[in-house]
Amino acid sequence: MKEKKYIMQQTFVTSKLQKLTVTDANADYRGSITLGRNLIEAAGLKEFQYVHVNNWKTAQHWETYVLAGEDGVVTLNGPPARIFTKGDIIFVLGFTDLDPSSESAQHNAVFVNEQNEVIDVISYDINF
Repeated sequence: MKEKKYIMQQTFVTSKLQKLTVTDANADYRGSITLGRNLIEAAGLKEFQYVHVNNWKTAQHWETYVLAGEDGVVTLNGPPARIFTKGDIIFVLGFTDLDPSSESAQHNAVFVNEQNEVIDVISYDINF
């Protein structure tokens, strides 16, 4: 009988957007978070990628997917618009499933100003 080999994947936080300011909350939409392309690119996120959204002040947590918008935009769409409001400070975490055969990956921590303009990106290597 042939032995089966299983590849164990691990989930890593590969993107962290720190202290974004919510620019809008739109309850009349099916769901998601719209992020400016400047933020998506700096974090290494992809449109429709699964993310966690955390409110700095209230510790509210939401899981959704990313849509691309104009630079600086941070809009919570659909149900999360009821728990996140304009002016809230949030963190967005992006995840990637990696397996040990991956040589390496990167974690990008993105820092912004009050207008959600990228002021710094610190990248860390994830090594296996």
